[in-house]
Amino acid sequence: MSISLKSNPYGLSISCSLATTRLHLCTKGQRYSFLKHRHFKDRPSASVIAAARTRAMSRQVVVTDAGPQQDLVYDNELDDQFTGLVGDDGLMTVAGFGSLLSERSARYTFPNLVNFRIGVVQGWRRVFAHTADVFFARGIAQPETGEISSLSLERVPPTLEEEEEDDDDGDGDGDDGGDGKSAAWPTPVREAATEAAAVMTGEQPLYTSSQLPLSAAGANASAAPTSPSWNLDQITPAAAITRAVAVAAGTVAEAEAEAEADDSHRQRKRRRCSVVVSLFEVPYNPANVAAFIAREHEFRFVAVEPYDLNGAPIGRKAVVCARNTDAAYRAARCPPDEWARRWAVHGISSVWRDDVLPCRVYLRHCVLAARSLGPEAEDSFLNDTYLADRSTTIGEYLRLHPDIMDEQPPLPLAERYSG
Repeated sequence: MSISLKSNPYGLSISCSLATTRLHLCTKGQRYSFLKHRHFKDRPSASVIAAARTRAMSRQVVVTDAGPQQDLVYDNELDDQFTGLVGDDGLMTVAGFGSLLSERSARYTFPNLVNFRIGVVQGWRRVFAHTADVFFARGIAQPETGEISSLSLERVPPTLEEEEEDDDDGDGDGDDGGDGKSAAWPTPVREAATEAAAVMTGEQPLYTSSQLPLSAAGANASAAPTSPSWNLDQITPAAAITRAVAVAAGTVAEAEAEAEADDSHRQRKRRRCSVVVSLFEVPYNPANVAAFIAREHEFRFVAVEPYDLNGAPIGRKAVVCARNTDAAYRAARCPPDEWARRWAVHGISSVWRDDVLPCRVYLRHCVLAARSLGPEAEDSFLNDTYLADRSTTIGEYLRLHPDIMDEQPPLPLAERYSG
């Protein structure tokens, strides 16, 4: 099916194949593609996820920003006194991204915490790409299957951040500029999309009867030209144009579902450069800082600027436990005798590695913790947390291994490891 909307001196040509729901917008010789095949967002097959699991188990996966054992440089890395983290109230803010997503779990570690709330950290992602000695000490690691991994935050690779800015879908066509609004479009494209948005059912008459065949649109030829009663800045161009095509084709419900899927795809691309976290304050003093470092011994500690769910900065920095490398860890905090005591005793020769899978009991614990914080946190954990291959999400992994959510911790840990 093909229809045309004329907006002199520019022309908008929309082609729609309902089998694939691909829309092409052509103006002045430029081509823009909005929607993918209707199955583009289908979950990966079991074989795809299994292949990712095999890769993670069999070899190191190349990371696009820095290899697992290359040097990492962080802006705002904290020293061992957490200098600069304390607020005027004498408190320091912690950002929790795993088990600390649960207030109940967080209070096991920080009994004096205050102001527990939800927040967002931008420019970082969660990855299961290192092991934790506590899993071995507590008997919940499964080294025979490689299920020994814990969580860290790592910076989103620059290539992904650049792609996020462009919001490029990978096929060279681009879309609406990366913020989900049409303002970033070239002016003629924006004008054409505005007219497409006017092709609505009854509520939005066409500008003129010549802009679309009346038999296709089902509009009233005598209707006076109007402009859309809704602001195009509040809807994606893909949704507006899809709606126009749907009216003409009589398949409103189907096309609206595709537009919603397109918006969800775009939102996920934006989300992958941020994580939903918990935020809370604890007293800032040397003893608390030393205890924090001793407990999270293998990490680097970085000060970040969190936001609330509406995108407003919270006004104070928070500490996150960031990815490290074995070389940096050994040099800064874990000399040979300490390594032997913490790691070699469990047969661990490498902490920061890509040949591991999540500890099952801990993964279940984190999912339940995220669920307790709210739907935004659970969605972020499932869709923006990755295996060590940096490709397979935890949501995909759990669909392949749903039995993980039935994994029960040892009885002495039942309360602590249940969200």
